[in-house]
Amino acid sequence: MLQIPIERIPPLLRESIFPIEGLFREPLLILEGIIFLLTLQYGILFFYRFIKEEREKNYMIRAWGIFFLTYTGNVIFFMISDFFSPLSYAPLSYVRQIYIDFGYVTLGLGALFFSYNAEREIQQKNHIFSIILTILLCLLIVDTFALIVSPETLAVLTNLPFVLLLIIYIIKFTSKIKEKWRLNIYGFLVGICIWISGYFLITDIVVESFGPFARFIGDFLIIIGISLISLLFVGLPSLTEFEWPKKMKKVFLMYKSGEYIADYNFQKDLTGIEEFKDLPKLIAGGLTGINQLIAEIVQSKQKLRIMDYKDVKIIFQYGNYLIAAIIVDEALDIYKTKLKKLIDYLETLYETYLPTWDGNLTQFQIVKPIIKRFFTL
Repeated sequence: MLQIPIERIPPLLRESIFPIEGLFREPLLILEGIIFLLTLQYGILFFYRFIKEEREKNYMIRAWGIFFLTYTGNVIFFMISDFFSPLSYAPLSYVRQIYIDFGYVTLGLGALFFSYNAEREIQQKNHIFSIILTILLCLLIVDTFALIVSPETLAVLTNLPFVLLLIIYIIKFTSKIKEKWRLNIYGFLVGICIWISGYFLITDIVVESFGPFARFIGDFLIIIGISLISLLFVGLPSLTEFEWPKKMKKVFLMYKSGEYIADYNFQKDLTGIEEFKDLPKLIAGGLTGINQLIAEIVQSKQKLRIMDYKDVKIIFQYGNYLIAAIIVDEALDIYKTKLKKLIDYLETLYETYLPTWDGNLTQFQIVKPIIKRFFTL
């Protein structure tokens, strides 16, 4: 059997407490079983969402799925190494270290795949984080067999660029949805910090120094961290909320009687498409009739909120005097929030004109740039 050179093993580790026995063994196995189930569940959930997407695929969803599944593999290898390895009977055995290294490599592969996709999403063309992770991961794989430096040191170095990129990515993309899900975003960032703290507490040097209780606290923190991280995704009706700017086509602003006031085109080629040429007339000129028809059918005073038109959806928002409508590929909650804020702002801005508006569009010349400001990042 291969042996780890004695000089490679820190003094604290030469009489190891692994495999963990005694009072903390069963509680730790339960906690780490929970971590296993949580990460496996999230990994499968992301893959399911990725497969179910009918239109343009969001490859970051798949990247999240792979990361959580590789983290599941990391948990499995660590559980085998620390609870079922024969190290207490052969303190210098290579067996446990092999399991630990496989755990680090598995997680590193998930981090690398995630990093590549994240850099592509944030348009980091040189992929510097992915390159650094690739180099460190290769060193970690070589070190698994060559025993050049401590694998824990390489694992920490591998995690640093990944965590930094993860924070950059989340800050950049949650800035698009922060209006409504601010609490979810803060929970995610706090969860990252708690998860990192918990992961540190389950390392060998901490467990050997402070005993299994440190690992118990670490596992507990990891569960809390993963749960807080999940708030960002569980709280969203769809992960496509991240991509709301790509799904907008056009915004229309009308008076409550249905008269056209202004519009802003997010896709410049929309007006050239034959099937959309009569859409402004349908929305502006026919809005009152559509609402009356809907009201008669369902015998309700509810106003039309969402309408399907060919391959797009039209979302309506109503104020005291103004009506706004946006043409989108998918009806996301964030559009309703933005339309409401736009109407509130314009009705305050034109509060002296709107009650007695006579159809003159002169005073609304600045509305188009205002619409652009409300719907661009």
